[in-house]
Amino acid sequence: MSQPSPALFLTTVNAYQRTAAIKAAIELEIFTAIGSGIKTA
Repeated sequence: MSQPSPALFLTTVNAYQRTAAIKAAIELEIFTAIGSGIKTA
């Protein structure tokens, strides 16, 4: 019998982190700033 892999757990955590980053970017209107031509921080 093989050992269980943590791959599914790690993939799920990574997906949550990516979703949280996108949500924060939307709340901070980062995409609006990029769309209006701002190219620097």
